[in-house]
Amino acid sequence: MQSLMLNFSALIKPYVMQISIILVTCSLVVVDSYIHSKLKRLIKGLNFVFRIGIYVLLFTFVYGFMITFISPSLAKLLYSLSPGILLLFLIFSFTLLGILIERK
Repeated sequence: MQSLMLNFSALIKPYVMQISIILVTCSLVVVDSYIHSKLKRLIKGLNFVFRIGIYVLLFTFVYGFMITFISPSLAKLLYSLSPGILLLFLIFSFTLLGILIERK
């Protein structure tokens, strides 16, 4: 069992950066509806052009910034984990995200 975990972890290690991008992006999908509803209430009285501008800034620059700058830190963290802990973390993270997205 341990050798299977080591082999699988060895296959995953080269893709840690891509996995971290996926984790950050999926996490943003989970919190997106909460952010969207709060923002919608805040800007509902503004002009249409300003509302569109705020949404464009939020979804392109803020979300893009978060994905670009959080993912490398998460990748360093994932890369530093031992093989068994890495697999457990990924299984737990993707399962939790799947449950949260399904409930959404």
